[in-house]
Amino acid sequence: MQQLAYEKLMADNQITLEELPTDAKSGIKEIKQVIHALNMTEQRGQKVNPATIEKIKRLDKALVREIVDYMEETEESTQGNQMNSSEAKPQQSLEEKANFDEGIGYENEMEGIRKSGKSELSIDELKSMAPKCYKKIFATYEDGQPNGIKTSKYTLIENQNNPKTFNLN
Repeated sequence: MQQLAYEKLMADNQITLEELPTDAKSGIKEIKQVIHALNMTEQRGQKVNPATIEKIKRLDKALVREIVDYMEETEESTQGNQMNSSEAKPQQSLEEKANFDEGIGYENEMEGIRKSGKSELSIDELKSMAPKCYKKIFATYEDGQPNGIKTSKYTLIENQNNPKTFNLN
């Protein structure tokens, strides 16, 4: 299984398990138990229940929020109230920064598609040329809705007339 978002967040910010609050530690223990059960199911050659994958995604998302909250609390306590009003700048929250970085990853993939000269992609082409975009689109896919990704530079949206293709603008 690939690295989960909470693991990446901890690694990128050099956070150890020991310094996390109890809720986050409990969440990590729970997600590891679910992953262990998933691995055991796969080893027995049985099919993994999609609900198990969804549970891992939910737990991972909740852990990211817990860790971001912890990081923001830690950052606030180290900064205190010593900020000079003339230096006051709106600060980007860690969650906003994570979302921004994720968006840059999508834009980079879409840039690669654009450079290849493609503006319409099949599902298979999308999966091979832009795996991050593909995962995001199908993780949030809703039948009958305009599915896709919009960034500040590009849109990659499902063609409503041909649902098996996506248009890059």
